[in-house]
Amino acid sequence: MKHLVIIGAGGYGREMYGAALGSVGYGTEFDVRGYLDARADALDGFAGYPPVIGDPLTYVPDADDVFITALGDIASRRRCV
Repeated sequence: MKHLVIIGAGGYGREMYGAALGSVGYGTEFDVRGYLDARADALDGFAGYPPVIGDPLTYVPDADDVFITALGDIASRRRCV
């Protein structure tokens, strides 16, 4: 099984989590591992989401990780990709 990692835990990242839950293959082909965000507290006050598991610039991917970038700022998106 693949593990989806969402880069960015802001509003767009939270929307992507909801989209992932409704996607074909969720739970059978992939799960959601969590978020990468430079702000460890990015989800404070938001219940029901997977955790922030690291910083996008220092995270070391596992072999089964797959990623989606949910950053609105183009310069930040380029750095992470």
